[in-house]
Amino acid sequence: MADTPKTEVPGIDGVQKSVEKQISELRKEIAKINKSLTDRSLDLVAEARDTAHGVIEGASMRTS
Repeated sequence: MADTPKTEVPGIDGVQKSVEKQISELRKEIAKINKSLTDRSLDLVAEARDTAHGVIEGASMRTS
């Protein structure tokens, strides 16, 4: 019987470490996305507040 070469199969520890590293990187990316969304939301709220304030001021001046 001829010896057939076996392909290297990574050990379970190597696979687990690789998956854990990928999960860690994904968590970091999600944290960055969450911060970006929070910052953008705060900008939109401030813009809406400024617009509403301007509308209220204009209406108040017209009714005076």
